[in-house]
Amino acid sequence: MSKNKKQQKQQECQRCAEYLSLAQRARADYANLKKDIEKDRSEFVKFANESLILELVPIFDNFREAMLHIPDEQKTADWVIGIEQIKKQMKDFLKNLGVEPYGQEGEQFDPNLYEALDEVKQEAVEANKIVKLVKVGYKLHGKVIRPGQVIVAK
Repeated sequence: MSKNKKQQKQQECQRCAEYLSLAQRARADYANLKKDIEKDRSEFVKFANESLILELVPIFDNFREAMLHIPDEQKTADWVIGIEQIKKQMKDFLKNLGVEPYGQEGEQFDPNLYEALDEVKQEAVEANKIVKLVKVGYKLHGKVIRPGQVIVAK
């Protein structure tokens, strides 16, 4: 074989290797794109109900608040037990959607989770601790959808 033909064959082999490499990269890029699209679709489905949930959360809060004001002598009445069941059913419904309430007095204040409505000076409480939980916060699959509203110690 002449030197020219060897060189030509070598160049063709190099081009084939380049094309193969390009094809392999394109295949890998396509596989990564499919994974990214599936991840985005999954995230979309996971959080698609967020606006509906944000409409339901205040109703659930009102149930919780109303239950706190029932006189002790009426807590065993049938109508109270019925309302408690509705509240539990709604709580389970929200939980099944991935909603979790959070927030307690005495916790450390975290601006990523809470909205501080006020700061108060209290002797027995260290600074940046939650003194009062005004509104419970809610997370949807770990993402804060409504920050808790709190009063914090100075």
